[in-house]
Amino acid sequence: MNVSPKVGTNSLIDLTEPKRIHVVGVGGTGMSALALVLNEAGHRISGSEIKDLSILKKLEANGIQVYKGQSADHVTDKDVVVYSTAIPKDNIEIVSAVDQSIPLRHRGEILGSLSTLKDTIGVAGTHGKSTITSLITLILHKANEMPSFVVGSEINEVGSSAGWDSGRYLVLEADESDGSFLHLKSYVGVVSSVEPDHLEYYGDFFHLQKAFCKFLSDSKIKVVGTGFMDQEESDMPLIGDGKNGNAKQSYDYRPTEILDNVVDRQNLYTVGFRPSDDFRIENVVFDEDGSKFSLNIKAEKASQNFEIMLYGYHNVYNAAVSAATAIALGIDLKAVKSALNIFGGISRRFEFRGVKNDITFIDDYAHLPGEIRPTVHAAKQLKKQRTIVVFQPHRYTRVKSIYRDFAEAFDEADVVYITDIYSAGEQPIPGISGELVYDVVKDHFQKTQKITQAYYISSRAELIQELLNVIDKDDIVLTLTAGDLTTLPDEIMERM
Repeated sequence: MNVSPKVGTNSLIDLTEPKRIHVVGVGGTGMSALALVLNEAGHRISGSEIKDLSILKKLEANGIQVYKGQSADHVTDKDVVVYSTAIPKDNIEIVSAVDQSIPLRHRGEILGSLSTLKDTIGVAGTHGKSTITSLITLILHKANEMPSFVVGSEINEVGSSAGWDSGRYLVLEADESDGSFLHLKSYVGVVSSVEPDHLEYYGDFFHLQKAFCKFLSDSKIKVVGTGFMDQEESDMPLIGDGKNGNAKQSYDYRPTEILDNVVDRQNLYTVGFRPSDDFRIENVVFDEDGSKFSLNIKAEKASQNFEIMLYGYHNVYNAAVSAATAIALGIDLKAVKSALNIFGGISRRFEFRGVKNDITFIDDYAHLPGEIRPTVHAAKQLKKQRTIVVFQPHRYTRVKSIYRDFAEAFDEADVVYITDIYSAGEQPIPGISGELVYDVVKDHFQKTQKITQAYYISSRAELIQELLNVIDKDDIVLTLTAGDLTTLPDEIMERM
């Protein structure tokens, strides 16, 4: 059982004066970014980590005291001890903090406290959070706004995943997985997408939507991505079909229920492909340099053209949401276009891992149906011989909740390999395995008479050998994983 965050104003602490703050599990992506921004904001930071991670050297280089391993003594004389949902309540440092009556705060509560210090731009959504947060930060940098920021991945063009500066804005990636994003006091609330996920926390899709609705309602300016249109309305791919019990419902990025239930609709802007959107995406073109698109801005009755170095409708969509947010804030268009032109993406998002024997290897963090389909579509834009997809399902609870939704996610692939589940620390659930995903994908291919081949291989060694036997010149090998399959491209290239 994990320590649970308590959502409420009483959980926020005053960070206007320097404090001694200890971060449990400081090597985690989100925790290391938090430690960095707190350190730059003038607080005295220490942290503990049981794993030997490369980020620890960066933390130490920035003056953060890093303890290798965990001990009750590490929290002595601290003003606050910070944990994440991944930290169990019987962790020795958590127990020691309780014994010493040292205030415990969830990571989301600390971000909430930081959000009271500046005009905060909170970026939430099932997909695209890290990319959009990074792009908005980069746009503000280009506009000389000197933003502070905390992102779940390092921004290559800035050189960090977090920073505290003198400008007006704080850009935060808002995590909905455990409800902690509701701690944020956002000046601008951005919702990129909504799809059934984290149902083990929320119980059902309705309560997940309700949380997003509250997040938006609490924000002064609201930017909502309305997503892709249905195939009947457009030749663009439908993203993320979902099933809720026996009832079939379209979850194609379109948070209709959220838009219908936002109480304060002032300063609400929609972004997408619909004619009614305040920022309508049009004229999408892919070429060897990336993607081009125009944004029809309803308020100005005019269109602006943009270019990005990334491929795929999902990247165009993320760029459009980022641009719309900046325009809603009154940021100069030159800065917006300049940032989009130079943005090279973030780690683990359609990341080119190498080419060997004329075979291209790409790795992506996609692990939900609404992420997989546009990523496979983007790979097809490269016009290679075959797109061979290797998918590692993530978390037993997630697969149990939404395994049926993966049926149509791989439609554009030529060959699909599905592995067993990456547990992410969860205990196995009887009857839940990667084979569930494979079965619905295979059945879908058979019913629709698609020629796509699908295979289930649970053994990593067998998977590598199979790929070595079948991949050929001009193929793309696309690994999709939020787990440990990300090293597979390197392993295969070494063996070739």
